[in-house]
Amino acid sequence: GLMHNTEDHIEGVAAILEKRAPHFTGR
Repeated sequence: GLMHNTEDHIEGVAAILEKRAPHFTGR
């Protein structure tokens, strides 16, 4: 859902910017 996608989206963007693999919180 949208609520849990927010943190994962932020983490995904951070991973892309940092050129690393994302580690999703799952929250």
